[in-house]
Amino acid sequence: MQSGVPTLGTSLVRTELAHVIDPEDCSKELRATIEQLRSILDHAFEFIGVVDVSGRVLEVNAAALQFAGVTRDQVIGQPFADTAWWRWSTDQQARLAAGIKQAARNQFVRFEAEHRAADGTVEPIDFSFTPVRDNRGQITHLVAEGRRIGDRRRLEEELRSHARELEVAKEAAERATRSKSAFLAAASHDLRQPLQTIALVHAILARTVKGETVAPLLQRLVEAVRAMDQLLAALLDINRLESGAIAPRNQVFKLEQTLATLRSNFAMVAQEKGLRLVVPACAESVRTDAQLLEVILRNLVSNAIKYSAKGTVSVTITQHTDTLRLSVIDTGIGIATDQLERIFEDFYQIDNPARDKRRGVGLGLSIVRRISELLSLPLQVHSEIGRGSTFSIDLPRVCVTAEEAPPLTISDTSRQRALRARRDLTILHVEDDPAIAASLRVLLEVEGYCVKQAASGEQALQLVRDDKLRPDMIITDYQLPRDITGEQVVMQIAALLGKRPP
Repeated sequence: MQSGVPTLGTSLVRTELAHVIDPEDCSKELRATIEQLRSILDHAFEFIGVVDVSGRVLEVNAAALQFAGVTRDQVIGQPFADTAWWRWSTDQQARLAAGIKQAARNQFVRFEAEHRAADGTVEPIDFSFTPVRDNRGQITHLVAEGRRIGDRRRLEEELRSHARELEVAKEAAERATRSKSAFLAAASHDLRQPLQTIALVHAILARTVKGETVAPLLQRLVEAVRAMDQLLAALLDINRLESGAIAPRNQVFKLEQTLATLRSNFAMVAQEKGLRLVVPACAESVRTDAQLLEVILRNLVSNAIKYSAKGTVSVTITQHTDTLRLSVIDTGIGIATDQLERIFEDFYQIDNPARDKRRGVGLGLSIVRRISELLSLPLQVHSEIGRGSTFSIDLPRVCVTAEEAPPLTISDTSRQRALRARRDLTILHVEDDPAIAASLRVLLEVEGYCVKQAASGEQALQLVRDDKLRPDMIITDYQLPRDITGEQVVMQIAALLGKRPP
């Protein structure tokens, strides 16, 4: 071997010895070897041949002959360019001639050619020349190889076509997802308003209409509204998480604020099912997104109540050096081991084959997992069939002094005072939806409040600034006309009054 080029001794080219050595002078062993090598080449799948440095054909295997529909006698000794594989195209002949010259100068040559088959079809060929030296280092022969790549080409084109189709489908799906997300983001406020109106009307009816016939109807109404509200809230949460619209706001806060909200929101729900809800007090502070943590806990507690027919739903807190483990424990039906991953899939529910919508739609735990991953909060679940389940998350614990701890807001203390002495209190209600405004006004007046209403932030400010209204409490929609939020209205009223109403 010299310069990576095989010598004449290689088996690939020994077959050509039959044409340069007189068979009469060959020993029986040599002739047998030549025939054996030719047989090996004839069994090769690829096209294999040998030419001299001038391009004259010395040997060709059976695969190449069968492809072109010619015999060995028709090509042996002929210029390679004049054979059936090349003579059909002057461009192909020119490319071959250039390849022979390069290979004769001791270069490995490889290019893509086209050969005409016996049936007249033209097929792409991966073609190459390998120069072969004799024992003196002189290049004496060129080994020609051809590999049919038509099937590979067709497969590649099919793959490219499928890839294009998939790309088009992907783009269409992404457009649909963006459209859905944009619609839900824009319409979420409007979608919630009819439910709010129904809830307010229900509250009014529950306080003013009595009777054994009416009570069950009102109960079914509230169950339907609750199911619709839960479904809409879950869909909106999923949409915001999938679209990346939620950016975590890590902050230090007292966990008690979140726990108090849980007690307030779920005490009555648990009581209606005959369950005992235990949510402990906690003076510890943690660092995470308070609103998203509340969503996690709300979904976990809601699920625990939903799947518990009796017993207790408990929130427990375990203190560690750097973390607080918050666990929601129920005495419900439990979850089989093979279901522990599936419960986090969208719309998956255990023990609800009839798809009773009053039991939710199976998005709560999916939302929990998404948010826990977004906040990098480890989520664990342990369960035993018939005994209940425990869902736990670990929160970063923060040690703060009394001076550093976030103070209780003015609105919290004022709200407590207002609830104790709600009679004769004046409430400013800012709402641009007439149905909600009318319903809430009736409900509040039934409870004994004095209600002043404004349909916009500008009207609310006018009542305070010009009419000298001094509200004890403000209830406002968040999205108001003319690109102003309810929060901004409250801040402006607080500036006018010199204090922030609850």
